[in-house]
Amino acid sequence: MVDIKIKVVCKIAAVRDIILRRRIISIKSSILAMGLARVDVPNQLARVCMSIAGLPMDIATMLLIAAPAYLANTGAMLFGKWLPEKFNLPKFVIDGGKDWRDGNRILGDGKSWNGLFGGAFFSGLLMMSTHFLFFEQGLEAKPFVDPLFFANESHWFWFGSEWGAAFTMGFILGFGCLFGDSLGSFVKRRTGLKREGDISSKAPILDTLPFAILIFVFAYAFFPNQIIVDESLKNSIIGLIIITPIIHRTFNIFGHKVGLKNVPY
Repeated sequence: MVDIKIKVVCKIAAVRDIILRRRIISIKSSILAMGLARVDVPNQLARVCMSIAGLPMDIATMLLIAAPAYLANTGAMLFGKWLPEKFNLPKFVIDGGKDWRDGNRILGDGKSWNGLFGGAFFSGLLMMSTHFLFFEQGLEAKPFVDPLFFANESHWFWFGSEWGAAFTMGFILGFGCLFGDSLGSFVKRRTGLKREGDISSKAPILDTLPFAILIFVFAYAFFPNQIIVDESLKNSIIGLIIITPIIHRTFNIFGHKVGLKNVPY
């Protein structure tokens, strides 16, 4: 009888030990999981913060890559306004001075063939300069990245040499910029906004977003495998387009202060 009691007590103790051991393991697992969660949360936040912190650098990188195209408007002003006025050269207005059916000019005197092709030519030269300055520097050299870093003789725009490729890329993206600018001008005229003499109408969105968007539309259409549309810089393209009105306004204010523009917009 005593032996039976001893066996029962031992079995109860064994079961108790098993239950207690499982509880301890469960508690340890919970503590470990909580600890990992506590460690993982800051790591996740750190990754998000690093991503946010890296976005300004990516936007600066994209701005430098696309700068030759962004400055097509400066080239258009040089070839479409300053040079014709200074040297009394003929100016060929794109719309031929004709009105749309709403009674307003189609594009206005500010949009000329001189400026369209002259501005694209200017962008081509600037792209060659950018390639020269940042020669063979990839994304590890942000923001000073060579816009031709992924280009080689197998690509369609490689005409003769890397310099022909750089000029072609700059010319096409600059043309896209000016095409977008003309599109914005067309919409402005349809809403009754128009140039009066040398004073252009004030329309910050229509003066900026169309040309910025069209630069990257042309980039994706003509240069899909180049660094300007690299997947890692996708967010920076969106960011750059969003802040383009601010950049445009800043340069216009500067141009107005130094006497290059009649209005600060």
